[in-house]
Amino acid sequence: MRSIKTTRAIGFVIDYVIWYLLMYVMILVYFFLVEKHTAFSGDISAYGEIFTQIMGKQSFLLIYIGALLVYELLIPLCFGGQSISKKILKTEIVPFRVSTVLVRGLLKLIIINPCGVVSYLIASLIGGSAAIISDGLWIILFINVVLVLMNKSTLYDLVNKTSVQYKLVGEK
Repeated sequence: MRSIKTTRAIGFVIDYVIWYLLMYVMILVYFFLVEKHTAFSGDISAYGEIFTQIMGKQSFLLIYIGALLVYELLIPLCFGGQSISKKILKTEIVPFRVSTVLVRGLLKLIIINPCGVVSYLIASLIGGSAAIISDGLWIILFINVVLVLMNKSTLYDLVNKTSVQYKLVGEK
């Protein structure tokens, strides 16, 4: 049986991988449907700059953040507080409340800043530097990772007053 600390770390990695896969799929869809490209030509590494430009577009950011909100808010609301990673790992957040899922999910997205989109969006809305905003969020993310490795509450758990004691689904 895995320790709680290991299970939480694995869940974090699963969520991050899902967020990145979702981003790459959405960039490709945006590239072909919105940007109207018909195919890749030549060296695929040449598309890095195009993909970076797509990620910086407010329309893409809003669509991607909308998809992340579905992942972090709607799915857990439908499954009693369990995200996909929690379902895979057979764990859940205690206590489960709708407000807990909503606040925790929003704070998690802001703090973890998946793929840098939160910093891009904040910068596009207030006119700041995405790099500086991202650096600040990386520091907060690092603090959260240290807290998980120490088996302590993450910042979004502390704000939300949720327990870090994940229990196996079905246990009382």
